[in-house]
Amino acid sequence: MHFARVVKSIHSVYSLPMCDTQIVVDTEKIRKAIELQLPIAITTYTLPRDMDIYIGQVAKTILDLIGQPHVKDYLTYCISELTTNAKKANTKRIYFREKGLDIFDPQDYKRGMKSFKEESLENINHYLKLQQQEGLYVKVTMQVLSHALVIEVINNCKMTPMEFKRVFDKRVRARRYSGLEEALAHILDNSEGAGLGLVIMMLMLKKLGLEEDVYRLVVEEDRTISRMVVPRNIEIQTQTTKLAASIADRIDDIPQLPSKLLEIQRAIENPDVQLSDIVALISQDVALVTDLLKLVNSARFGMNKRCLDISEAVKRVGLRGLQNLLYSVGAGRVLQSTDDERKQLWNQAYRTGYFALGLAKATGDQALIADSYICGLLHNLGEVVFTSAYPEMLIKLTEIQAERNIPPHVLDTIMSDVGHAEIGAALAQRWNLPEPVINTIRFHHNLPHAPEEYKPLISTVAFANMTIRFLDGETPYEQIPRSLLSFFRIQSEQQLRTTAQTLQSSFEAEQTA
Repeated sequence: MHFARVVKSIHSVYSLPMCDTQIVVDTEKIRKAIELQLPIAITTYTLPRDMDIYIGQVAKTILDLIGQPHVKDYLTYCISELTTNAKKANTKRIYFREKGLDIFDPQDYKRGMKSFKEESLENINHYLKLQQQEGLYVKVTMQVLSHALVIEVINNCKMTPMEFKRVFDKRVRARRYSGLEEALAHILDNSEGAGLGLVIMMLMLKKLGLEEDVYRLVVEEDRTISRMVVPRNIEIQTQTTKLAASIADRIDDIPQLPSKLLEIQRAIENPDVQLSDIVALISQDVALVTDLLKLVNSARFGMNKRCLDISEAVKRVGLRGLQNLLYSVGAGRVLQSTDDERKQLWNQAYRTGYFALGLAKATGDQALIADSYICGLLHNLGEVVFTSAYPEMLIKLTEIQAERNIPPHVLDTIMSDVGHAEIGAALAQRWNLPEPVINTIRFHHNLPHAPEEYKPLISTVAFANMTIRFLDGETPYEQIPRSLLSFFRIQSEQQLRTTAQTLQSSFEAEQTA
């Protein structure tokens, strides 16, 4: 049987006529979401045909932009299969409720499923209208990470044990078949109507060379999530990392931290050094003394009495705090500029550091509080360096790309925020910055791959960045990962807005102090 006809036979019965108005895909917004590794979310209550097409077009645009167009047809089918099943699960809840049946009762479930398919199709518009009235939705999210494309299809109904078992059975059966023809000869689930579609989906993933565990089913108390984690091209990932390292190597006259600050840093790391020796070194740098006293007298420390003594200031900030101050001051001096774009980047960096510190304080975690500001401040180091070296950097990029025969979309990745992170991490390593800073720079756009040891810190900086973008109207609340909202106990958009506005007010007050 021809594949297209199989797909049509499965899905056409649950599709509404296409609306007159076609939804237009915004390629630039998708490109920006990919650069920031933010999820792209689409929510629908009835999944009309035009919405189904739109979701497919968004998926195809994403795959084109990340250089994986060869999997477009396969993955758009998988998404369509999962969204159709999610919509039907919502329809089923309405149908059972109207019939006075308990969908979680095994006997009621068996009784209701005997007539569900036929009766729901005969009056599908009625059931879809009720679904929308009751707020039963289907939500599709697509998020491009450095290692994978994560696709989730969510509906706000808890899956029953009977439904879960049927899906599990179909997955087990799919392992037996070598191809679609064999599957068609053996499977046709008349009551559920979606068994064949799931088998086709599993066979498609198999054809792409993917293990079946790329598809996961997650059942929560108030929703069901069908998740696919599709690996990105491993070769492209390797090329991106190597290219970023090459760029760092080829930056002419790569900036170095000031020698006086490095001398103080070495003294701090010396276990035999006396506090008086460190104070003497600091005293030789007027600008550093100014920054130290400004820091210790700022609202961050909440001191009742102003401190004007260098030795007392060092005691208050601690050696760890002093180290972070050195990195902050050093990076600022090396990369300071009157260029408007770079000034704007540094202003955003200071803001991110302040927001990260505020969020860390709310957790009460002292280790998190100690590192959050400096990591927030330096998280976009790669972008600052890249901006300062442009367009010379672009020439070097083109040279390296030609030398190594690197695909154009790898170059696009380097030009994005993800590439900036790799460049920044490479530079941070050459400066011998601490591991928390290096890992924050490298993984703040790639939390799932961050080392467990640094995840709370990197999550704090990433959330600080997203909170700022949310406050500035650049990132909608729906695009902020639920895991981050949960980590910081944010339960609503209004709560996040209040938190963001409070942090912004404190930041502005400190800037003018």
